[in-house]
Amino acid sequence: MEGAGFEWIPDNDDRRKRFFRLVGVDDRRLANIHVRNLGEFSEQAALLFRDYLRATPEAMRSYEKTKRTLATRTWPTVDDYADAKGDCVWALIAKRTAGRGTLPG
Repeated sequence: MEGAGFEWIPDNDDRRKRFFRLVGVDDRRLANIHVRNLGEFSEQAALLFRDYLRATPEAMRSYEKTKRTLATRTWPTVDDYADAKGDCVWALIAKRTAGRGTLPG
């Protein structure tokens, strides 16, 4: 990743993943990449959410609208941005799982 120009952020609080970012010549963040261990729960959850967005145009549009709106703001930290989009993520997950019954046990 670093060979491709991405900077590793070692002080990431979320130990389930490695966090990299790509910054442009004007110090503007161009991309964030989260690298997870293959097969771990956090990797599977991210892939399931991605697949849900791909299969559900309404959910994808809602998530896109939220991210585009949030991208117009200045955030003190990337965690503040992540927290802000969390409401949308959890609302989409809740809508997807509503009416699916209860967990066994």
